Amino acid sequence: MSNLYSVILAGGSGQRLWPLSRKKKPKQFLSFMHNESLLQQTVRRAVCLSKKNSCYVLTTSNYQALVNQQVGKFCERILIEPAAKNTAPAMILAAYTLVQKDPDAVLIFLPADHYIKDDQLFVETVSHAVDAAQKDKSIILLGVDPTYPATQYGYIAYVKNDDLPAKVLQFHEKPNLQTARQYLEQGYLWNSGIFIAKAQVLLDEVQIYAPQLVEAILQSCAGD
Repeated sequence: MSNLYSVILAGGSGQRLWPLSRKKKPKQFLSFMHNESLLQQTVRRAVCLSKKNSCYVLTTSNYQALVNQQVGKFCERILIEPAAKNTAPAMILAAYTLVQKDPDAVLIFLPADHYIKDDQLFVETVSHAVDAAQKDKSIILLGVDPTYPATQYGYIAYVKNDDLPAKVLQFHEKPNLQTARQYLEQGYLWNSGIFIAKAQVLLDEVQIYAPQLVEAILQSCAGD
């Protein structure tokens, strides 16, 4: 699919995995279970989904050298955030940048710090999500079946039926332990942070619900 782009979000500081993960080298640049860093594993999966020249890494200037060192030969396009402002502004920046290049762009947003055991199953799952995003004006989010009552993850309440993609009812941020146990009993999913959407659909939705955020991003782009 010529209008499919992978956007890897690699600007996080990785505070949860301290002391292994440090500000100068956060967890996405560390190796776990393999000889590859989490970022390198993410890029490898991304190029199975979109072409090499359609794979972008979004990071900050602090980590640009590390990104180049680890994945420069596999992912030639690096977007630099003006400032680290978490996931939503990073996604808006990428969508705004890529919709200028390709008005029909479909984006796969991938956090750079995930460990995924079954690459083939992951690629198949994301491919189905891409098909859904192409057909509908929807933002698709991958949910994960929880294995324990985690207090460091967000949760998704959704309509439980046989139709996929299921409709999201509500997002819940990191709960305390008692609430996390209740979420598991109610069948909630972990929020993976993996989103798939047409760039313009994403921008249109953000313009409705957080127009000030879009304005701030456009001003930062204009100032570069």
